[in-house]
Amino acid sequence: MSNDALPSACDVLVVGAGPAGAACALWLARAGVDVVLVDQHDFPRDKICGDALIPDAHHALRRLGLYDAVMAAAHPAQHLACIGPRGGRIDVPGSLAVLPRRVLDDILARGAQRAGAKLHTPWRFDGTLEDGGVAVGARLKQRDTVHEIRARWTVLATGAAPQALQAAGMCERRTPSGIALRGYVKSDAMVGRIKALEVVWTTRRRAS
Repeated sequence: MSNDALPSACDVLVVGAGPAGAACALWLARAGVDVVLVDQHDFPRDKICGDALIPDAHHALRRLGLYDAVMAAAHPAQHLACIGPRGGRIDVPGSLAVLPRRVLDDILARGAQRAGAKLHTPWRFDGTLEDGGVAVGARLKQRDTVHEIRARWTVLATGAAPQALQAAGMCERRTPSGIALRGYVKSDAMVGRIKALEVVWTTRRRAS
């Protein structure tokens, strides 16, 4: 979170500091654009997700210059296992990694800040500012405080959550398009064994 007051104007306002918003803000700030990045939650904050980083994500992180920082915190994997309802299994090899969004998003948001983007939280998008039918900024809300910020461009990078799109008049859906659950199981007895089990399974598969 920035300690500075939220400005009244900027070149680009990016709403949503997840991977898409943070990447957008980082890229623009690196090019010298005056960018304000806002999110409705303070960082670090969690988000329900599968936590997987596929090869496309690795490529994007390299372009952003954040690959090493992310991989230092992530757990690498050599394949993705897809298990069907009847027990059939397909292993897809690749350069993969797993990192909870609480950690990943924080690394990306801090990277955007280092590039020059101004991060402000917790500010929720409350609607667009319009002039002659053209969006010229946004209204942001923090508890009972409403702040107007004018921008040449406003980017909504709010993911699957429909609230921001509803506030902008771009979405009429009021019900979730999906429900996600995530859980972690901690077992001290399995520490150091999972890699060994993968090696045994791979050896047996090759032998067969």
